[in-house]
Amino acid sequence: MQDELFVIKIAYLADFFAEVNSLNLSLQGNLQMLHMACDKVAVFRRKIHIYQRRVQDGDSTMFLEMTTLLDATPDAECHFHEEISTHLLAISEAIERYFPGLDDRSRDEWII
Repeated sequence: MQDELFVIKIAYLADFFAEVNSLNLSLQGNLQMLHMACDKVAVFRRKIHIYQRRVQDGDSTMFLEMTTLLDATPDAECHFHEEISTHLLAISEAIERYFPGLDDRSRDEWII
């Protein structure tokens, strides 16, 4: 049972880092503009916040690898929603610390 829990947690991390990799790849390239990159990071932070709220409500279906494992394992349930929620909250706070004011639209007024 302990090994199954470990594998399910690794599946969650694989899903989470797939999201991080997707953000990372979208930020790379020659034609990236600063305001577009800021928007992508802000959207990622909002997505993490939505994921955290859904996990608090007991819904972890947005993590596909983890959900697939849970569905394939008889009598398996995700008993660590609180840990996932805490992790996602910590990530959201870290993004805010590293990129303060991402949701402040007044920073883009110079573009108009």
